[in-house]
Amino acid sequence: MSCAGTPWTRAARRSWEWFIPESKFGNEQARIRANRVLSFCLAMGFWVPVFVAVYHVLDQPRAVQILVVGGTLLTGIPLLLRATGCPRLCANLLVALAASVYTALALVTGGPTAPVGQWYVSLPVIAFLVAGLRWGIVWTALTLAGVSVLFGAREFGWHFAEVGVSPGGQRFLEWSGLAGIVACIAALTMVFKVIERRYKAVLKLALVRAEAADRAKSEFLANMSHEIRTPLTAILGFTELLLEGRKPAEETGRIVPADALRTIHKNGQHLLQIINDVLDLSKIEAGMLVVERIWASPRQLVEDVVSLMQVRAVEKGLRLECSMGEGLPDAIETDPTRLRQVLWNIVGNAIKFTETGRVNIATRWIGLPGELGAVEFEVSDTGIGISADELSRLFQPFSQADTSTARRYGGTGLGLAISSRLMEMLGGSISVVSEPGIGSRFSIRLSGVQTRFRNRELWRANANSEESQSAASASDSRTGSSANASLAGCRILLAEDGPANQRLVNHLLTRAGAETAIADNGQIALEMALSAWRAGSPFDVILMDVQMPVLGGCEATEQLRSRGYMRPVIALTAHVLKTDHEKCLAAGCDDVCTKPIDRVALFQTIQRQWRAARTGLTRVVHPA
Repeated sequence: MSCAGTPWTRAARRSWEWFIPESKFGNEQARIRANRVLSFCLAMGFWVPVFVAVYHVLDQPRAVQILVVGGTLLTGIPLLLRATGCPRLCANLLVALAASVYTALALVTGGPTAPVGQWYVSLPVIAFLVAGLRWGIVWTALTLAGVSVLFGAREFGWHFAEVGVSPGGQRFLEWSGLAGIVACIAALTMVFKVIERRYKAVLKLALVRAEAADRAKSEFLANMSHEIRTPLTAILGFTELLLEGRKPAEETGRIVPADALRTIHKNGQHLLQIINDVLDLSKIEAGMLVVERIWASPRQLVEDVVSLMQVRAVEKGLRLECSMGEGLPDAIETDPTRLRQVLWNIVGNAIKFTETGRVNIATRWIGLPGELGAVEFEVSDTGIGISADELSRLFQPFSQADTSTARRYGGTGLGLAISSRLMEMLGGSISVVSEPGIGSRFSIRLSGVQTRFRNRELWRANANSEESQSAASASDSRTGSSANASLAGCRILLAEDGPANQRLVNHLLTRAGAETAIADNGQIALEMALSAWRAGSPFDVILMDVQMPVLGGCEATEQLRSRGYMRPVIALTAHVLKTDHEKCLAAGCDDVCTKPIDRVALFQTIQRQWRAARTGLTRVVHPA
């Protein structure tokens, strides 16, 4: 074992780092200066006991007392350094303490002719090394002034105590003390060089890593620009073709409107997925993503993913297969939304990077029924595979296996990074085995999960189950029609400043049978709501956009509530962070719907708030 790895050196390193914590010395220059102060304190800690012994042998009790007091005060400087994080202050206190000890020793051992007289030379040197050039000059001037005062006092008749030692002993004190100080300074200078060399190496490594991270971010931004501009090109292009609908078919390339709309919708969904991935990663990095713990069926989760991905597999001529192992629990306690997202990412990648063959999802239970165990989802493919070098970067954000992969297959490189972080939050892990040209096998394992066996209805009993929501989204046309018919008779005030969103939401609401009024900003919405309320015909629901000119949605809602308005207010916002939604609720909104508008979710929220107001389950209306 090397010396650097012995218990003594490890303990010394920990002790040293305790006095200079990174939390208080983030600036590298301050950290170097703090190391110098601590080094000089350590050197003086060795020097003081030596000369305590020397003066004791020479029978100089007052000098011994001065050195003991100075050594005691010296121990407080490292503690002050840790407490304040101010190395320059501690450096000046260190030089001041040394100057005070020298002067006190001079006063009791002969004044300007005392053995310590030559020690004053060390004060400017110490000051330059630990306090910097400016303070070094200051202490040089103070040292010269102090020595001059001693000589002046002797010239004016001041009598100093004499050292009762022989001339040889006095010279020994002078030169041994000076030699000891010079040796300490020389040794510490070398230590400083080593420390600074180490920090320069650390800074160089940090610079290399920062440059690598910067290149990765630049590649990611270039890739993200491509990913965003590609669907936008399709959306804008097909929209222009639809606007040219009156031209002859041969001029428009015989584009069928239904096909154009499907293309626009598909590319819009792709853009939304990119935005969701970026937001998910930012929430994970900020520690703001919360996972649930509810009962869900692993069998149903896999079947949901297969049903969503089957179309992609068929389009590429691939076989998408799944198998369920024996003893699989009927229900596990997890977050079904996030686990489904992980499976969706892994299976989607397998399909993307497989040209021919199959993609298989094998689900198995590892353990005994009724005990804690592990659920493993294994996704294997016959795709392009991943090399050993590329595997090390696979789960890092803003990166893909290599840049050629992004150019050929597309994608942002966020899916696997998000999946890895989500599995950590769920208490699981993702591992991969791959061989270029043969295929890849991803293992998604949830360990130590609570399970339920032989009761297939348990997971459905959970009121917050996400399976019904995914089914509703998958059959939008069927559920949408039922939602459309359910807003008849509902009077809605739409506060929205964007003309396009005004037209879209107003169209959806009126087609659903609602009676709508539109306000271009929060101030107009406030006045219209109060006017209708005081006239005895209040709006049943207010849809309040959060960001509007003149008066924002949250501010308008706060003013409505302050005046006693208690009818339902639903916030519309493009902000999806939990803190943004909490801000809307704190302002007095009853619920929040996010943009882009999900028609089914919007109608369900309106129905819920409208029904609650009619049945007296929400705020009571008493016009002011």
